[in-house]
Order: sequence, then structure tokens, then C-alpha cells
Amino acid sequence: MDQLRAGVSSREVARVLPLGREGLLGRIREDLERIARGEDPKPGYRILLADYGQGKTHTLQAAWSLAEDLGFVVSHLTVSREATLDRPDRLYRKLLQDTYVPGHHEPGIAPLLDALSGRPEEAQRLLRFVEKELHPKLSLVLEARLEDEDGDTDILDQDLSGFFPPVADIRRAYRERHGQAPKVDRFRLVDHSFDYFRLLDRLAVSAGYAGWVVLIDEFEIVGRFGRRGRALSYDFFRRLALDRELPHTLTLWAVAASFKTDTIEGKGEAERLPEWLRERGQNDLAQRIRRPLSILSGEAALPPLREEDLRRAFSTIREAHGTAYGWEPPAEDLYDQVRRHIPERDRKIRHLVRAAVQVLDLQLSYGQVEDLFVEEVEEPPQTLSDDDEPPEGEGVSRAWPDD
Repeated sequence: MDQLRAGVSSREVARVLPLGREGLLGRIREDLERIARGEDPKPGYRILLADYGQGKTHTLQAAWSLAEDLGFVVSHLTVSREATLDRPDRLYRKLLQDTYVPGHHEPGIAPLLDALSGRPEEAQRLLRFVEKELHPKLSLVLEARLEDEDGDTDILDQDLSGFFPPVADIRRAYRERHGQAPKVDRFRLVDHSFDYFRLLDRLAVSAGYAGWVVLIDEFEIVGRFGRRGRALSYDFFRRLALDRELPHTLTLWAVAASFKTDTIEGKGEAERLPEWLRERGQNDLAQRIRRPLSILSGEAALPPLREEDLRRAFSTIREAHGTAYGWEPPAEDLYDQVRRHIPERDRKIRHLVRAAVQVLDLQLSYGQVEDLFVEEVEEPPQTLSDDDEPPEGEGVSRAWPDD
């Protein structure tokens, strides 16, 4: 109840209060079950496009609970100036800081590695995949980590967590275990960091879990980046969601409906951005972002929640409040009570839910409900310049380093 009162979305609340998105969650469940059976979920991603306050984040949290119950490793990221999509190496590190293995309360992939050490056949199969498909550096890291989990694995764990120590340190750790270490090709973040996503996709399954779910919230923040940052973000969306390089992964993307009007349509993104890239000789990138832009342009918004869905959800809130505080709330329909105190123009679900809890709190404490005034003051978004690079110090969309 405290989380509902504060308007904070959480897995615990979303598990029992899906807020009218049962149909969508049912389709997500079907996707997850296909992945768990080793089938292609087709398409392997879902976009949750809706207005602000219509429960996108809440639905992501409900999907998190669902995925956890089905045995999936879950990662979550909220896009921001500090967590952008144009640098997969930094994004991987951010994701690992909010990655949870079922049955474990601390973030990180250590439980996957521990589980894999007890599955020698799966470990060998994974090592063969890494040796064949990924950069040789990852083979050194994984082999050394699996063979000596009781020893000093700090350097190896740092690498697998996205901090990427120098290759010389990795070879030294490998040499301590094997007497010598093979030379490896140069590791470049710009070229090879996505290999870590591919490794985690396979690692989850090899360790005995159903797969991997990646939740990306507030994708609309991409619209505030410079043109190069936006292009690289769309390209990352392509790799993570469309190219099926991660066959055991489902990605869910929460996007504000305003992204289509403000960015896709307002900036003429589908035509102008590829043209801008071609003018700078980046023809390959211009071609790669065409499909993700087409998908984002054509995505339909989630239908508004129906009144009957809200009435059912508010009935659940009423029952939960009575159970939590040991009383019997009035029999009058809670949704009707809230609507008497909240302006009809206010359709934000979190405002209505918070008001519902306030109504119940007042009834419990005073036996009646005074007028509620719910106001929201929103700061205007600070949109970055549409230049190639953002202003100095912003930390968004900077050029890639050499390695």
C-alpha cells in the first residue's frame, strides 16, 4: 500500500494489480513460453507505446514478475543521459547493475557462473560457441573463470560485468591458471562489445534458466539526443530486437506516444536522419536504421484502459487496503468516489491510483473524504542540440574511442 500511495511502480504491486493489461501480458507470456521451449518467439520484442501515465512502467514491472516466475534472467534499464543506447559497452555495464537471476536478491551474473560450473557438459558447449562465434578474449575470460571459481576471480568478474580491464590483465589471469596464454586479436569496444550481450543470452540458458528478458524504459529520451546519438540508438534497437542475434532473449521497450509526434514525425526522422548520415559518408549506418525507424513509425499505441478495467483494479485496491489495515472499506464503488474528486481531464493512471489510496486513507481515519486536489507541475524537457555531438560535458552521443 505504501508503494501505491507514493505512486511508485514495483514488481510486488504489478504482480497482483496488472491494471487492465492482462491481454498484453498474456501475449508476453506466450512469447516467453516459446523461448523457454527453444522456439523463435517471432518477433522477439514488443513495444509498449502509450501516453504518459498510462501504465507503461507498471506493465514492464508486471512482465518482470511474469518472466521471473517462468525462470528467466531479467535486466532493466531506464534510458537517461547517464544510460544511453549509443554505447553498447556502457549500456551492458548499466544492465548488469540491474540484472537479476531468479531466486537471488542481489544483482549480477555470478549465480549464472556458479550454476554453470555444476553443469560441465553445458559449460563445454558454451565454451565451444564462444570460441567459434565471439571474440577470443571472451573465450579466455570464460574458460579461466569456470576453471577456478574458488580462486581470485576479480579481474575476470570485472570483465564479465562490463568494466573491461586491459587484455594484458586477462591473459595474465589465464596464464596463472594454465602456465601460458595465447595471443588474441585486438579487442575494440566499438566492434566487439555486443559479443557480451550474445554471451549473456547463451549463458542464461546454459546455466539452466529459461532465457533472458531485457526491459528498456523511457525509450523516448532518445529523441533528445543529437543526430548521431539517435542513429546509434536506433542501430542498437535493431541489433537487440530485430536481428535475432540473441535467440533466447525477449526485449520489451516502453515508449511515450509523444516520441512519434515529436521525434519520428516532428524531426522527419525516417527521411532526414539517413540523409544526414549519407552526407557524412556513413552509408551503412544510414541503411541499418531504416528498418527500426519504419517499425517505430508504424507502431500502434496501446489502447486506453477501459473503465471496466479500472473499476476491477480499484476493487482489488479496496480489498488490499482493507486487508492491510484490518477494516471493511465502504461498499460504494471506489472508482466512482475517485472520479468525484479528480478532474475528468486527468487520465494519468498513477494519479487515479494514488487518489484511490488517499480516499481509503481518509475514510479509515476520518470516516469521510474531503476534496482532493491533484496537480502536476512538469518541467519542460531539455532537448539537446541537433548537432552531431551534444554540448561539452553532457556525456551523450560522444564519438567512439579507438578501443
